[in-house]
Order: sequence, then structure tokens, then C-alpha cells
Amino acid sequence: GYNGFVLVQYDVINVTLSRVTNLYLGFLADFDLSRDGDKLVFDHVEKLMYQKASGQPLVGIVALENVRNWVMADNGESKRGFTDTEKLGLVRSSSVPAGGELGGDGFMVISSGSVDLDVRDTLRMAFALVVGDDVSELYENARAAREAYLMPTGVFTDGGGVLPGSFELAQNYPNPFNPTTTIAFEMKREGAVRLDVYNMLGQRV
Repeated sequence: GYNGFVLVQYDVINVTLSRVTNLYLGFLADFDLSRDGDKLVFDHVEKLMYQKASGQPLVGIVALENVRNWVMADNGESKRGFTDTEKLGLVRSSSVPAGGELGGDGFMVISSGSVDLDVRDTLRMAFALVVGDDVSELYENARAAREAYLMPTGVFTDGGGVLPGSFELAQNYPNPFNPTTTIAFEMKREGAVRLDVYNMLGQRV
């Protein structure tokens, strides 16, 4: 596994029989590092938003793919949750204070949209949750997360130095399965790989 970050990828697939319009996908984080109030910081160059508090590790979100909107906001006097209208307002907006910092009991939101999805189209949003004992380590882990996400699938030989001559997809195991299965494949050169699984009706699952 990785130290210092967790990769997160959401794929929203339109499995309806009609076009979906004005779609947003969002993620809210409220880490509450201290009781005395935290500070939120946004670095628009690195596409990194993080939360810090005195004597605590730093925790943040770094954009990897399709993150378009950033929000920093204050919880106010009490945490009461959000109505559906308020949630939609958060993912539809981009609101970062001048200077890219906000003090107090804050939270952060990232989102993607507005997007129209035709039947079987996909909206993907990817980001990493990153931590660091100080700002330098946080940025190192953010860069490592970006590199890990963009890293192509590797090619491994059987020890004899012989690469497969063509693409091969193996039978999944176990079969039948619930809820997970493993599907092995071989390819003769490294590159980005996407594997889609379809059910008996030809629908992507």
C-alpha cells in the first residue's frame, strides 16, 4: 500500500434509458483536528486544499481528475447537517476566500459538474486524501499521490524475460462469486488499462 495518502475514484454511470442532465458529483470533508479551531488553506497551483491545527498532523485533498469546484466554508455556531438544497448549493459553487485561507470550524467541499450524461456515459472524479506531519511532508505526499494515480499499469515477466505475444484475459475466480472476484490479464506493453464488466443483458456493472 501507500503511506501518506489514499486514492479515491468515483465513477457515476448513467444506466438509465435516457440522458441525465445537469449532474454534479461532490465530496465533503470536515476533519476537526482540534477543539480550538482549525485553519483551511487552498493552493490553487497544486490543486490542494488542507486543514491544519497547532500540534496536529495536516490533512487535505489533492485533485487528480475532473475536480472543478472548491469550497471552504464555516460550520457556524453548531453543526446541524445540510438540507438537500444546501448540499446542491455547495457542489454547484466554487467559494474560496481571498488569500486562500479560512479560520475557525471549517469544512471543505470538492465537486465536478455540471455534466450531461448520455446513456452509458460515465462521470469520473478522482482525488487523494493526504496527510503529513508538516507542510513539506503533506506536499510530498500530494505529489506522490498524483504520480501513483497517473502511473500506467506495469508489465511483469515470468522471470525468463519473455513478454506475452498478445493480450490475454483469464477466467475470473472464484466463480460464482459474492461480492468480489479476481480477473487476471496479460498484455505485451505497459499502458493505462480500463476493465469494464457487463452482465448477461449487456449492461455495464
